[in-house]
Amino acid sequence: LELQTGENSWPNSLGRADFPLGIIMGSAHIPYTSRVLPGDDDGIVSRASGKLDGMRQFIDVPAFHTRLPVNIHALTQAQRFIEDGKFALVAKQLPVRKAREKARVSLRKH
Repeated sequence: LELQTGENSWPNSLGRADFPLGIIMGSAHIPYTSRVLPGDDDGIVSRASGKLDGMRQFIDVPAFHTRLPVNIHALTQAQRFIEDGKFALVAKQLPVRKAREKARVSLRKH
């Protein structure tokens, strides 16, 4: 599946989210790709195209797009959203291993 951003693209065909949705995006830039992406980006995705109508919350964490799955801030925020339905204003710092374990446990529960 290749994600694109055109008017008829698959992501744009999804419509408004009718479920609790939180979107986590990176805020680190890659100099080369950031020159070709419009506005703020995480090195792969522009901030504007990372949003979806109906999302409950949108946050960015200090990470490149490709590092989000292992970024402590992203893991902590994902865990908080799964448990509480909202992101933390300030991510609670957990050791990386513990954050990954808690995120896995939370995902299994839901």
